[in-house]
Amino acid sequence: MKYEDWMPGGSEMEQRFSDIEDMNRLIAQKLGARERLETLAEEAAELSQAALKMIRAYKMGGVVNPTPVTPKEALENLFEEIADVELAVEALGFYYMSRRRISEIKEEKRKRWFERLKGAETNE
Repeated sequence: MKYEDWMPGGSEMEQRFSDIEDMNRLIAQKLGARERLETLAEEAAELSQAALKMIRAYKMGGVVNPTPVTPKEALENLFEEIADVELAVEALGFYYMSRRRISEIKEEKRKRWFERLKGAETNE
């Protein structure tokens, strides 16, 4: 058996990446930059609300403001909103075009966050 016979259409992962690229391409064709930015802003706001709901659902820090949302529902909603934000970022196209720059910025911010926390420990 030849390799081509074993994997006629490429690997499943390659096909998945191809499908994702096709879907993102269609989204970019149908929606302009403004619509994609509006979607990102809306999804980011919903993520912010989901994070705040987690605080209430898990009663973090002695929160007394009740919510009918269970911790499990709040966590699932947080996951959904994270996925929505990631999809909106991908739809912009900046993620793929500037992945290296985004990674550089994330690393700079991670180091700065770490240093602040480390500094706060020594000031306690």
